[in-house]
Amino acid sequence: MNDKTNQLIVIEPAKVYDVFTTPNGVAALLEQINADALAIVPDLSTDKSRKAIASVAYKVSQTKSYLDGLGKEVTDKLKELPKTVDANRKHLRDTLDALRDTVRKPLTDWEVEQARLEAERVAKVAAEKLAAEIEHAHEIGLLMNTEFDRKQAEEKAEAERIQKARDQAIAEAAATAAREAAEKAAKAQAEAVERQAAAERERVERERLAAIAAAEKAESDRRAAEERHARELADREAKAKQDAARAVAAERERAESEQRRIKAEEDAKKAAEAKAAENKEHQRKINSAIVADLTSQAGLTVDQAKAVVKAVLSGSVANVSIKY
Repeated sequence: MNDKTNQLIVIEPAKVYDVFTTPNGVAALLEQINADALAIVPDLSTDKSRKAIASVAYKVSQTKSYLDGLGKEVTDKLKELPKTVDANRKHLRDTLDALRDTVRKPLTDWEVEQARLEAERVAKVAAEKLAAEIEHAHEIGLLMNTEFDRKQAEEKAEAERIQKARDQAIAEAAATAAREAAEKAAKAQAEAVERQAAAERERVERERLAAIAAAEKAESDRRAAEERHARELADREAKAKQDAARAVAAERERAESEQRRIKAEEDAKKAAEAKAAENKEHQRKINSAIVADLTSQAGLTVDQAKAVVKAVLSGSVANVSIKY
């Protein structure tokens, strides 16, 4: 992590995730960084100012590394998230499948038992019907000629034997039917459970493949975004360098123009001073000539002649002036 003194901004750990996962989350940060970085007024005339410009540029670079590192940490955490979700989903499915089978077992056992009881009931009804038919035949036989008693008794015995055999066969058939019905119901239940489990496995596989596809797309989008961001950073850095170069050239031109202006002012000042000195000397010579003429022609003393020249120059003498 960069030294905080070399960064233009610091993000609280609790807010890092929101900054990089919220749309335009970094926009406000970039605005603040941009404002802080451009707050300095470029002045290349002093070593202190030039060092200040370099320091701000360095802080911008350090801030970029700092923020990019935070973004990478968020990306690394998000890569681990699908693994955790898949593990929790598998644990959830396995636990609820077992719970479902445990909850339904009493109903499954009851359905098997009901199938067996129904088979027994059907067998009992068939046996009772057959017994009623035999009893009816027996009553009819009692009404017939005694000649048939022996034969009837033999037929009855045979019928009873047959009935017993039939009852046994029916009972065995009922037991077999109940067992087969129970096995069939159990098999149907097992097949239904297997179909449901197969459908669940297919659904899970589809979701897993969809999650993988989504993760791959997210990774592809992230790489594309990083590449786009890198290109944008490179473009901005190139533009910043161009702007800086133009700013340096403009500042150099301004400084040279200022130097030319100062030199022109100094030259003009010197020329004006020289001209003023020349004018002053010219006026002094004319004034001296006037004083000499007044003393020689008008008989004035030197002081009186100077006083006259002074009065004329001040405008105190009407209609009289000195032309230099």
